[in-house]
Amino acid sequence: MLHVDRTDLPVITLFAGILAYVVAYSVLTWLKYESYGMYAWDLGVYDQSMYSTVHYGRLFFSTVEWPYTMSVVPAGTQLAVHFSPVLFLLLPIYAVFPSPVTLLVLKTIAVALGAFPVYLMGRRRFSNPWTSVLVGGSYLLLPGLQGVNWYDFQPHAFFATSFLFALYFFETRKRALCLAALLIGLSTIEVAPFWGIAMGLLGLFSDRVEVKALFRDREWKKLVRLLPSLVVVMSLLWLVLVAILSVTLGWQGAFHLSTTRRFASAEGSSILGALLDDVPGKIIFFALLFGPFAFTALFDPRKATLAFMWILVATISEFRPFHELSLQYAIFVVPFVTYASISGLSRLAVRFHPRKRAWMGPVLAASVFVSFAVGSPLGPLHIGNYPGAAPFGIPIPTEHDALLSRLVDMIPPDGSVLTDNQIFPHVSNRLDAFVLPFASTFNRPSDFNRTLQAYFVQSSYCLIDSTFYPAGPTLVLERIGLYARFGILAKADGVILFRQNYSGPLALFVPQLAQFDYRTLTLESGSVVEDPSSQSGLVLYENATTTGGSFWFGPGLFLAMGNYSVSFRMKIGGPTMGSALNLSVVERPAVFTYEMRGSDAIGYIPDVSLTYGSELPLRSVRLVGTDFSTPGIYQDFVLRFRVSVPGQYGFVGDNLARGVPLYLDSIKLIEESP
Repeated sequence: MLHVDRTDLPVITLFAGILAYVVAYSVLTWLKYESYGMYAWDLGVYDQSMYSTVHYGRLFFSTVEWPYTMSVVPAGTQLAVHFSPVLFLLLPIYAVFPSPVTLLVLKTIAVALGAFPVYLMGRRRFSNPWTSVLVGGSYLLLPGLQGVNWYDFQPHAFFATSFLFALYFFETRKRALCLAALLIGLSTIEVAPFWGIAMGLLGLFSDRVEVKALFRDREWKKLVRLLPSLVVVMSLLWLVLVAILSVTLGWQGAFHLSTTRRFASAEGSSILGALLDDVPGKIIFFALLFGPFAFTALFDPRKATLAFMWILVATISEFRPFHELSLQYAIFVVPFVTYASISGLSRLAVRFHPRKRAWMGPVLAASVFVSFAVGSPLGPLHIGNYPGAAPFGIPIPTEHDALLSRLVDMIPPDGSVLTDNQIFPHVSNRLDAFVLPFASTFNRPSDFNRTLQAYFVQSSYCLIDSTFYPAGPTLVLERIGLYARFGILAKADGVILFRQNYSGPLALFVPQLAQFDYRTLTLESGSVVEDPSSQSGLVLYENATTTGGSFWFGPGLFLAMGNYSVSFRMKIGGPTMGSALNLSVVERPAVFTYEMRGSDAIGYIPDVSLTYGSELPLRSVRLVGTDFSTPGIYQDFVLRFRVSVPGQYGFVGDNLARGVPLYLDSIKLIEESP
């Protein structure tokens, strides 16, 4: 029979918390994936990289960064973008379970295991083991850590845990284990050696008496064999390796000149301008990284310098993702602010009599839960979160997501495909999957059109979703007929699947449906009133005192091509013989534009924008009193229209007659045919 001693309960509790975190975040990130809330940058690119390595022997090949990596050795390798040999450790598991979900689960496990070295650090400093459990559990609730876990997949996720283990073994002087953990940390990303060097230098400073003695006595071998010296040497050698690869193979990483665009805008603003850019966002970033541990890291400023290394980078940068919690960059602060906070807490503890330390637990718990509430992707407020990592909260796949998945499944496993950023991870298990290159870096401005044309020509399928950010669908609908003969294979709720050289009937058609009411329409005049006979209980009401005014407009819905009908559910308050109002469908054609920003030295990134032209009437009808069959009873008035040009479409009530009481309950849109 298994016997559990009371002394084992703290560590059992900690691992129960780690397991709970792994299960919860594995499920949540899987749901986010199923809800199409993850992207080519960065889940799709790494899934394609792993898949191409396992199944095709192509060294972490991906098309996502192809416009830039086609010139590196080997062409297309993701290692040229981020030097992350840690990916080799994941290949055996991925080979058995080749799926983007595998990467999400592995990332969650890697993130969660960081709580164990945090606990071990606490055990060295706190007499009460439950204090260490509290610190380890608090680590799992850090907004910065959860933000990293929430956003797609990056090898950076392994950075925190490996460096926390390295720091623990560094303090306990376990040389082999420290260097092994450090080696894993160095292999996560090309900038990791800077933290290794800083860690070693701090150790040398702490051991300065011994270092000075060895230096004075010229004991060079003993000096080099000191653990802090070995950490510095290993980190420097790794840095040299990365630099050599950058020069010889063209692996840009953080050493490439294109990195400079993150510290100065294309217009060349000053360092002061970068420093003053988004000051509130930078303050929130700092507060939600240091606040969960009640800013106790500041009580050990020497150890906190490891955390401030990235704080400094983020502060002098105009690249806002550097100081947003919901992307991967917070990982460069999380382990070190935790390390310094544990030390700061222990320093504070020794200043108080043991009976007066009771405040530590409640204060720490309160600060971490407040930070969780305002900064975690699962908290109610999400302050400081980057919109690109949305949706926040518990993601629930919708019927639309299920339809989108049906169209994804219609693409053969070996079918080449061009698609949107958020769809790409669902088709990335193939060599010839391509993403619309809105975030790619190009060597020359003209490469954007050339690359896009190549993607169209090489793709047998093209899949877009007009209900997401519509820049991609607009670009595809404008250009798909220019490069190859594509026909619509399937269309479902705004999702369109094209197939090259296809001219047959639709394999699947599910009409796009939408309904709008007082919550989604803009009231120009009148008021919102209660109406028990309506569908929602609240309706728009107007009884104009003048002639010719507007009642409502909206919603500015993006529509792709197709035949639609729109139904206005209205009633009139009393018998009227004259005119009442106009019902109209108006369009604002979408215009896709881009500007290549950069230079020949740093490369070019397209600055994509979608604008809408002037409002144009598409269909209109004038309602008169006799069109309402019975006053006080709702009825539907239907307009049919054809969308030939993608754009924003609105459904308007205007040109009111004076003194006619009108009620609008809802507007219903139905796609009748492609």
